[in-house]
Amino acid sequence: MKAEYPEFTLFWEEGVTSSRMVGECLGEELTHTPSGAPCVPGYSVSLSDTCGYVFLAVTQKNRRIGVDAEDMRRTPPKGFKDIREWTDAEAYCKAIGKNLFSLIREGAPQTEFFRTEIEGMAVSVWVEEEIR
Repeated sequence: MKAEYPEFTLFWEEGVTSSRMVGECLGEELTHTPSGAPCVPGYSVSLSDTCGYVFLAVTQKNRRIGVDAEDMRRTPPKGFKDIREWTDAEAYCKAIGKNLFSLIREGAPQTEFFRTEIEGMAVSVWVEEEIR
């Protein structure tokens, strides 16, 4: 499935690998940076894999993006008031390359998130406002 928004495109599919998803949706090969972040030539991407689904968020190259999805029935880790706060924080951390627990210590930023529910999962996407 695919949903297009002004700042990004969100793809999701059940029963595929991240590599296959990137290949099918973008026609490119998924690689990773030395720190483990997903890398696709010509795009800025983020991936989330949960409950048998892969979510792929894509935006312009050199613009940071993060996506996270979690089952709505899950209990968030200690320090988060609800599932949305957790997926927001995870999406932001993926985008900026920070560890979730360091973000908890520093406090979550006051920023805008795209939120939706797909197949019973809370999905959050954070996109950098301006290209670096």
